[in-house]
Amino acid sequence: MKEEIAAIARDPLLPLYTKTLQPSGEVVRTKAGGRGVAIYDEIRRDPHAHAVLQKRTMEVVGREWQVTPASDSRLDKKAAAGVEAQLKGLNFDRLTRGLMGAVLKGFAIAEVMWELRDGIWTAARIKVRRQRRFRFDIEGAPRLITREDQIDGIKLPPRKFIVHRWSLEDDDDDPYGVGLGEVLFWPAWFKRNVLAHWLRAGERFASPTVMATYQGEYDETRQAQLLQVIRTCAVDAGIAVPASVEVALLEAARGGGGDLLETMARYLDELMSEAVLGETLSTNSGTRGARSLGEVHNDVRVAIAKADADEISATLKESLVAWIVELNWPGAGLPEVWRDFAEAEDLNEKVKRDEALVDMGYRPATWSMSTRPMAATGSTCAGRGRRAWPRRRRARRKTKTLRAKGQAPRRRGRPRRRRSQRLRGLRRALASRAMIRSGTSSTRPRRWRRRRSTRCWRRSARPSPRRATMTTCRCGWRHSAAASIRATLPA
Repeated sequence: MKEEIAAIARDPLLPLYTKTLQPSGEVVRTKAGGRGVAIYDEIRRDPHAHAVLQKRTMEVVGREWQVTPASDSRLDKKAAAGVEAQLKGLNFDRLTRGLMGAVLKGFAIAEVMWELRDGIWTAARIKVRRQRRFRFDIEGAPRLITREDQIDGIKLPPRKFIVHRWSLEDDDDDPYGVGLGEVLFWPAWFKRNVLAHWLRAGERFASPTVMATYQGEYDETRQAQLLQVIRTCAVDAGIAVPASVEVALLEAARGGGGDLLETMARYLDELMSEAVLGETLSTNSGTRGARSLGEVHNDVRVAIAKADADEISATLKESLVAWIVELNWPGAGLPEVWRDFAEAEDLNEKVKRDEALVDMGYRPATWSMSTRPMAATGSTCAGRGRRAWPRRRRARRKTKTLRAKGQAPRRRGRPRRRRSQRLRGLRRALASRAMIRSGTSSTRPRRWRRRRSTRCWRRSARPSPRRATMTTCRCGWRHSAAASIRATLPA
């Protein structure tokens, strides 16, 4: 089942007189006269055709390109990095621009010059060649026309030439492809003829026609003399004629048809814009709704350019990228080389959307500490702010580092507390002992202390001996149950 059944060689309608095939395009067969696809070079001489073709090409070349590995394996990532490094060493945008020539002529060919650098086969240079120098055989392989063999050409070595094809048709039977030259040839030809008629009309009707009349019958000698005098009017400011001769200037009544010729020329330009870009308003001015329709037409142009970029990426993956990976990292997956057509996010539209959502009452599910609402008055403790503990942690870390280096003395024992601190501790101990004796608490409450945390114990009006009510606070501290009990005792 792997064998190709409907091959080109089995086509009975295909004329085959030599080893090579001939292009199937109608323009090439009927108008080229042996020049082949070189006849499409005349299309680029039209300024409008050149502009729209250049715009389509630059839309692809102007996008940033990336190399994505086939998988997360180490070998695939190494191969992708190597391919990216070689493409950066080349003029990759110039290569892409050269391969975009297939859009006009049907195919484009580039030659790869290999070099062995530090044990790695590297594509040192890539040169795009002219299409008229190549033919294709019955198998679809390219052959080079040389001085020695100008009919069939010579066979090309493998892994040497990159062939990119583009076709208007929906099949792959023609190895030459069918470019846009088949569509653009006639509008460009008609436009050249319209401009030629326009120039002749301008030359004829730009100045009035001189008419001289004389009395008497038809006289060839006298008429020849008057015509010679009239011809001098084109270069001289005046003429001298006898009184019997009358000279008059005849103006063109309709201006030589200049408006009609201009309308035809603009119509042909629009035809070429639609054929190349798929739209007209990005190159021609519209009558109404130019801005809104122009944005829609621009999206169509970008979509066509993205399709061109994807086709070139597929060609490079099957040829240049595959050759680099097979020669240097056999067994690795082929990375993807693609161009980014993602549009930048419109920040103005995003701001308007967020404002509309906030006005409707929407609030995010999570709030940061800086945007979280403050607790009600009296519901939080009097601890330090939430920014105190990171500073304290950094200070402790610094002290620990200095002690490890022997640059800070170790703390000897616990420092002696002040008298006010000792009195507060005594009051807490007596209060706890009184509660235990009276049966209010069955266990000894823990000693009052502070801990670093994002929550604290709220002082409740009806405290529990074991646990107090927990609430969110910005102080960053937590109190034990004894602190809640102490808050209810008299001073």
